[in-house]
Amino acid sequence: MSNTKTEAGHKSAADAANGAVKPQKPSRARKSAAHSRPNAKAARPDHANSARAKGKRVSRADLVQLDVDRWLVVADENDLARTAKLAMAALASTGRIFLMAGSPVELTYDDRHIAPELRVLDYDGLASVFCEVVGCVGYDHDTGNLKPGPGSAQLAKLIQVHRPYGELPVLKAIVVGPAKRPDGTVITESGYDELSGLLVVDVNANPKHFAPAVFTGDAELDALLAELG
Repeated sequence: MSNTKTEAGHKSAADAANGAVKPQKPSRARKSAAHSRPNAKAARPDHANSARAKGKRVSRADLVQLDVDRWLVVADENDLARTAKLAMAALASTGRIFLMAGSPVELTYDDRHIAPELRVLDYDGLASVFCEVVGCVGYDHDTGNLKPGPGSAQLAKLIQVHRPYGELPVLKAIVVGPAKRPDGTVITESGYDELSGLLVVDVNANPKHFAPAVFTGDAELDALLAELG
C-alpha cells in the first residue's frame, strides 16, 4: 500500500456583510484541491449551496460567501455552538479541509509531488486557516446591526470547545491510481469520493511510478501509515 495515505485590507463589518467590497485574497492562502490539480474535484458540502448571495442582508448566525475562497461568519454571541458550526462549515467549503482519524486535517500541495500532503490542524493551525479564508462579524441583538466579531484565534477556540467536526467531510485515505469503494464499485473520477471517503489523485495513474506516501508529521497518523506498510 505504498500509494496510499491512511486515516489518521479592511472595510467596516457592515460593508463586508453586504458585499459592498470584495476582500483581497490573503497572499499566503493555499489553493484548494480543485484549483491546484485539474483532475481533482474538491469536496463541496451542501453548506456552500446554502450561503446567502452577495448584496443580501444577513441576520444573526449566518454564513456568507464573499469570494471563491473567502467566507464571512456572522456570529451570534448567544449561540456560540452554532457560530463554531458555521465557522467549520466555511472551512469544509474550501475543499481542502477534512476530518481524518478524528482530527481536522488540511491538504497541502507541493509542486514536487502529484499527491497532496496532510497537515493536522491543531489550535494554531485552525487559527491560521481561519485567518486566511474566514472573516467574522457579530450580531448586535440590541440594535440589529453588525459589529466586530470573534477573531481567528477565538474561532479556533470555539472549535476546540464545541467540536463541530460533523461539518467536515471524512477522509479515509489518499490514493494515487485506480480505487474501489467498499461495495466493490470502481471509482471513475479523480478527486474526493464521498461514498468511500477516498481522495483519488488520478484514477488513471500507475501507482508503481510514485514514491511511497509521505508521512504527515503527526505521530498517531504516522503510526497508522507504518502499520499498513
